[in-house]
Amino acid sequence: MPILYMTTDEGELEIELPTKKIVCPKCKGEGTHIHDAFIEDSFTQYDADRDGLDFDEEVSYMQSGRYDVPCTHCNGTRVVDAVDMTKLSDDEKSAWKDQVEDMRECEAIMKAERAMGA
Repeated sequence: MPILYMTTDEGELEIELPTKKIVCPKCKGEGTHIHDAFIEDSFTQYDADRDGLDFDEEVSYMQSGRYDVPCTHCNGTRVVDAVDMTKLSDDEKSAWKDQVEDMRECEAIMKAERAMGA
């Protein structure tokens, strides 16, 4: 898994980190998941009343698999590559942790922008 790594003397380098296969965290190894438009907790009692179902029936209907799509994270393969932390040097661990923190910051910014209607 390639990442950009900042060094003090050479600048920016791309390094390849060792990986291992893990069960896809999005679909939990099923290969499919409910369409993102029907995210968990997106249905209310109002929706159930409108459709003439009680709330439990509505939830059961949505979880029936009718709205499932191939997993958008693993493309239905059920597994993804993950960095194998047991095989990293100290410098690689530091670079990976920095990249994960950068990704989290970017995701938080995008979430805040979506909340403001961007």
